[in-house]
Amino acid sequence: MKIIYFVAICVVITLFSTDNTKAQVSISQKNKLTTLINSFIEVYNSGDSVEYNNWFVKSGFNKTEIENAVKSNLNAYQYIGKVKIRKTDIISPTNVEAWVQTIAFDSWWKFSLVTDSSQNFKYRVIQPAGFDESFIQEGKLTESEIVAEVDSYCKRLTDSNVFAGNVFIADNERVIYSKSFGNNPQGKPNNSETQFGLASLGKMFTAVSILQLVQQKQVSLDSTVATYLPGFKNKTIAKEVTIRHLLTHTSGMGDFFENPDYQKNAANYKTASDFLPLLESDTLCFKPGSSWQYSNSGFVLLSLIIEKVIGKPFTNYVKTNVLQKSGMTMTEVGSGAGGGLSTVPDLFHFAKALKSNKLLNRETTKLFFEYTVDGTWGLGSVHQKLGNEMIFGHGGDYEGVCTDFGMYLNSGHTVIVLSNMDPPFAHFISDKIKELIIRK
Repeated sequence: MKIIYFVAICVVITLFSTDNTKAQVSISQKNKLTTLINSFIEVYNSGDSVEYNNWFVKSGFNKTEIENAVKSNLNAYQYIGKVKIRKTDIISPTNVEAWVQTIAFDSWWKFSLVTDSSQNFKYRVIQPAGFDESFIQEGKLTESEIVAEVDSYCKRLTDSNVFAGNVFIADNERVIYSKSFGNNPQGKPNNSETQFGLASLGKMFTAVSILQLVQQKQVSLDSTVATYLPGFKNKTIAKEVTIRHLLTHTSGMGDFFENPDYQKNAANYKTASDFLPLLESDTLCFKPGSSWQYSNSGFVLLSLIIEKVIGKPFTNYVKTNVLQKSGMTMTEVGSGAGGGLSTVPDLFHFAKALKSNKLLNRETTKLFFEYTVDGTWGLGSVHQKLGNEMIFGHGGDYEGVCTDFGMYLNSGHTVIVLSNMDPPFAHFISDKIKELIIRK
């Protein structure tokens, strides 16, 4: 997933920490951090460069830092507009987070401020947060009420010229909402057969392919890269990184999108083997299994392993063993990291094939649905617990592409949102649907 938001996003997350940093924050520290973030958001909501400048001057920034900070804040404001604070979390004596909701589109974001040891402001991170279970509302909605709310929200975004695409909701096998909005890039109205770019949603096809080989005992989750690619030149990756690490983004590998060689010659990278030099030159950011970092490179490496094991091109394997088995006739395979094209009906076929064990046997399907690292990242999937619901799936973002695919494992709902416009507005629709379905 290549993130194209204006925001700065922290991509390395330490796993399995047992430190309770919140307990170490004094009342005075909490009060100071809370006052700081309230002050920042009040100034942010002004949308005024002079106000921004004055705030950063008081924070002790130098001229260059102030110029960059003001520009960044203006970009953020122009992008998401005014916000209202819904929840504040004191993360540590030097870090405070505020969950905010935008006024314009009810979307959820997180404002994080980092300070020095004296709690003087250093920098901020603004990132999409998604819907959090602490905001689940009381009062279960009827199916017709959910449909009406979703339809109204989609029209609102479409009329604001920030969304064009298809929105789909099914209750088990029964379709309860399916509607197209706006036009494709060629100016033709979107319809149920419109193909949309998938971006990182396509990683799920790679994950299913690997798990099929695990099920057939041709691949082991805990075997290293060297087991399948003995000639792989990066010996650290070959000897220390396992299939499980690659699937769960805990390998420590980076992102080929950021490699200068790829940026200069992107058109030349067409097959899995074309990426091999980029992967072999990768430097691990951390010891495999100790932290988390989203890695497109890791999933391309998985596609190379698939090719080595089966002796056929990755795309051929996916077409035969994932698409055809699912009954997907309007889908084109991308790379191991995602990409390709698909439609709402095809992705619904994919969801039904997963649920009915057509792609994986019952045991492996259960593993795919339930296995997580730190409760969030599965074996090539994303898991979100909201109340009594667990949502399994994946999304994707790129220029002119924004997608979400979610299977509600308890209620049986399937939600698919595909857009041929820039992110993140398709995700806002997915969050709105979550908010409506899981009310209690």
